[in-house]
Amino acid sequence: MFCKYCGKALADNAIFCSQCGKQLMVPVSSTNIPSSNEKQIISNAQVYTPVIAPMPQKTKYVPTESSKSRLVAALLAFFFGELGIHRFYAGRVLTGFIQLILGLSFIISLICLLMEEIEFAALAYLIGIIWGLWVFIDFILILCGSFKDKDGLPITDWGL
Repeated sequence: MFCKYCGKALADNAIFCSQCGKQLMVPVSSTNIPSSNEKQIISNAQVYTPVIAPMPQKTKYVPTESSKSRLVAALLAFFFGELGIHRFYAGRVLTGFIQLILGLSFIISLICLLMEEIEFAALAYLIGIIWGLWVFIDFILILCGSFKDKDGLPITDWGL
């Protein structure tokens, strides 16, 4: 006898599969046994019959959107986007850390530029353009509902 769920070879009188744990046979009541006047048959042992329909499987809930708030993410991107705080909120720590480093280096480059260290001017402009575009695109993606959290689920709910 083989398990019809997993295919493992089993003993002929097996009630449960030792591999997957599914029930292979269900008990049948012994109340329908005919009795005779001469000899009455009483059976205390349970009789088992094979399971006809497969047991229902539990379905796993798979979310289709993030539990994060789009309003919170948009406000964080607008006010603190230069430091990547909205990415930390969405769980995207690595890219949040990169935005944080870019933001801090841009601020340091601007301070050097204000202190008339002209050598850093080109670097400050380059970092500012790359970093500013990245933050602006993130903000637009959040407003459109296309920004994704660490699990790849879109942040679409405006609620808190």
